Amino acid sequence: YDDSALTWSPDSRTIAFASNRVSDADRHSYRSDIWLVPARGGKPKRLETPFGSKAGLAWSPNGKHIAYIGTDAGDDPWLPKNAYLWVAPVSRGKARCLSGALDRSVGDSTLGDVREGASGSPVWTGDSGRLIVTVSDTGSAHLYAVDVASAKWTPLTSDARDAIGL
Repeated sequence: YDDSALTWSPDSRTIAFASNRVSDADRHSYRSDIWLVPARGGKPKRLETPFGSKAGLAWSPNGKHIAYIGTDAGDDPWLPKNAYLWVAPVSRGKARCLSGALDRSVGDSTLGDVREGASGSPVWTGDSGRLIVTVSDTGSAHLYAVDVASAKWTPLTSDARDAIGL
């Protein structure tokens, strides 16, 4: 398997990672999942997330959620899609999209063919209540904060800029 986006849990007992483990993964490269494995080894557990790409995994400080940037593959994975901000519960439940109503792509897509992955992972606030991410809009990449409970978005920067490297 091709595993990526590895991140340690806050208590260092678990590793989360993205991996495509479907049969014929080379033909279905958009079907990655998030997996959890004990740091001491063991059988990986799949989180309930929609099919689609996954990058920038980030554990919440309280260890209850994993945020990630990804797409929902849907029926046609080759159609252009925005990258969305998702939050997946670690114990049980389905992942929830926080940016569906935003109508912007989460991450830095400015000069995307030159600096792939420059937007990094979402960053949690210390209380696990908000996430800070970059959002691409009209040739710029801005910093936004989103409240995890309400999915309310607040811009933190404005004007023409390219915020990278969270």
